[in-house]
Amino acid sequence: MDLHVINYDTLSRIDSPGQRSSNLDLILASSDLADSLGYNQVRDTWGSDYHPIKFFTSFTPKPYKKMTNRLSTKKTDWSKYVEIMRNKWTKYADLEDTLLSTDHLLVYESLTEDMRDAVMSASKNDSFVSSQSFPSESQSGTPKHWGNPVEWWDSECIEVVTNRAASLKNLNNQVYM
Repeated sequence: MDLHVINYDTLSRIDSPGQRSSNLDLILASSDLADSLGYNQVRDTWGSDYHPIKFFTSFTPKPYKKMTNRLSTKKTDWSKYVEIMRNKWTKYADLEDTLLSTDHLLVYESLTEDMRDAVMSASKNDSFVSSQSFPSESQSGTPKHWGNPVEWWDSECIEVVTNRAASLKNLNNQVYM
């Protein structure tokens, strides 16, 4: 990996008698990031013998969203999946003659996208599959809290569980003498 020193011109250590100023804090970055990084030397030493360096980027990071690899559910109709894939397979069968001149990465990406779409189409509850695979901004908590655990689960069940948890919390908070 090719690393570059970004702050080669800062002297962050304060010179004391008998010592010389030096650069204690170095910012290293790859070639890809070097142009998008900047830095400032902080004037306040906060009681230390060197000036901290604050670095910043010219891009806004996106928050990480964990995505599950699971696309199917217990309700996935695999015979429907096979039927969908057989219909889509013709375009890949035609590539057999021109396989040497074909961009294999594009073929792979197209095939995996078709397989993913077929699984989602073959799943009876598409909203569950898409919410599990690509969580929305409004969803919070763990996947088990994203939807009703079973089909018959309703607001009354949620209320009973919530009341039970509150009662248990009250019981645990009481002091027995």
